[in-house]
Amino acid sequence: MGNCCSCLTSENKQDEAVVDANPINQMFVKKANLEDLSYSTQPNESVNRNLAVLAIKERLFPFVFNEETTLEGNFEKVPGGQYKGHKNAFGKRTGSGIFIWEDGSEYIGSWENDKQNGYGRKIDKNGDCYEGEFLNDKPHGKGTMMHKDGSIYQGEWYDGNQHGFGTESWSDETKYCGNYFNGKKHGKGKFIWSDKSVFIGEFCNNKIEGSGTYTWNDGRVFKGEWKEDKMHGYGEFFWPNGRIYKGNYEFDKKEGYGEFFWADGKIYKGGWKEGKQHGKGQLIDSKGNIKDAEWAYGKIIN
Repeated sequence: MGNCCSCLTSENKQDEAVVDANPINQMFVKKANLEDLSYSTQPNESVNRNLAVLAIKERLFPFVFNEETTLEGNFEKVPGGQYKGHKNAFGKRTGSGIFIWEDGSEYIGSWENDKQNGYGRKIDKNGDCYEGEFLNDKPHGKGTMMHKDGSIYQGEWYDGNQHGFGTESWSDETKYCGNYFNGKKHGKGKFIWSDKSVFIGEFCNNKIEGSGTYTWNDGRVFKGEWKEDKMHGYGEFFWPNGRIYKGNYEFDKKEGYGEFFWADGKIYKGGWKEGKQHGKGQLIDSKGNIKDAEWAYGKIIN
């Protein structure tokens, strides 16, 4: 799933804000709200003994076929498992049916020529559950994936991958809403961390990349360019105490030319290196007096 992304963390590790990768490369456990999943009939004749699948089924509303659909008879053994449902004139699973694999994985829904096609619900042997549209045995169209630990994706799919627009949520109230491409967050989106820090902007291959605005829960704001989850390129950083930086960054640190404004009216205009004043620059006091000087890693040397 696209949840395995390496978005930056909202932790405050420096006064300016260091942004680290990989805060959500894990699932979070909770009991999910599954009211959006449809109802289902339980195959009471089945011999499914997969405890993970049975545990998930207890948490789901039953799946309901349309009113005109009935499944009669018993399960029959077929290559790979057991099946109960409709077939076409050539003996292939077509129409509505239930298939239980030998490992306990289970699918209930629509079939066409022995493949999952149309609307259905599949519970994998590990307890992950997908309900929605299928094409040739893969999620395709719109659907909901619920992992056994409670993380949920709701949205569009293509050829088995999250693709298009979707929403992903975790048990600690972390959320992402935006675009996906081939299973990864890609394009415009909004990410909200559990501490209520927020990023709105562009993603590329599960990482923050492009332009966007990050707002920390303590009021700090960065608006600008990003690369691989880092502030990179031109940007503007605002502190709650009134300080402002406008200039270039390289991987989270001020680099090149930039201007720093203090709340009392003082201004620095000049070079930066590794986050510190470096090279030639000007100090302008609150009265407009200008002092030219040269810095080396934050200290005046001339």
